[in-house]
Amino acid sequence: MKKIRDGFILMLVLSLIGRTSSALAQDNGNLIGTITAISTGEPVVSVKVLLSNKKNEELFRAITDENGKYKIQNIPAGTYRLVATFSGYEDVQMDGVIIMTNKYTIVDVELKRRHT
Repeated sequence: MKKIRDGFILMLVLSLIGRTSSALAQDNGNLIGTITAISTGEPVVSVKVLLSNKKNEELFRAITDENGKYKIQNIPAGTYRLVATFSGYEDVQMDGVIIMTNKYTIVDVELKRRHT
C-alpha cells in the first residue's frame, strides 16, 4: 500500500512540475538572425551575440554558426538590447529589440571592419 501511495505522490509532483514549466514557457519568445560582413555580405562565423534586459537583469547568449546564423530560445517577453561582437569588427548595439510571446523575432546584423 505504501508503494502505491508513494508512486501516486511522485506522479502528482511530476505532473505539477510539468504544468508549471509549460505555463511559464508560454510567456516566452525566440530570437533568430544572421550576421554578415557589410563589405562582402558573407556570413561571419563565431560572433558573440548578447541579449540583455536592464529591467530584470537577464542575459542571454549565442554564437553564430558556420552560416552566420544564431538562435536564442525561451526568452521572456519584453524589450531588450542586442550586442554583437567579433574581433576585427566594430561592435553593434541595438536597443529596443522586442521579444513577443510565442513569436520569433528576426534581427539580422551587418558588421563593419574595424580600422586600426
